Amino acid sequence: MAGENGELRYEIVAGDSEGQLSIDEDSGVVTVAKSLDRETRSRYDVTILAVDQAVDPACRLSSSVIVSSHISLSIDIFTDYFSGPDRAVGPICVSA
Repeated sequence: MAGENGELRYEIVAGDSEGQLSIDEDSGVVTVAKSLDRETRSRYDVTILAVDQAVDPACRLSSSVIVSSHISLSIDIFTDYFSGPDRAVGPICVSA
């Protein structure tokens, strides 16, 4: 990355109206902010926006990706699917 123009800021822009997920605006790491209940909701499809920090706000570029998480029956494992405009990349299994 090259200076401020190469820095990215991340935010969840759709799919988490209950605020159950959180994103680190500097790293883009998504974490669980509130307890998840598989019986209430077993799938989360959130849209994450990344915006560069160009000095001139009019020149800033952005991109978004949809992240789908399926909550499994196992308490400590869930699977993420990352999808972009043309393809899906995943699954990735994560253990707590």
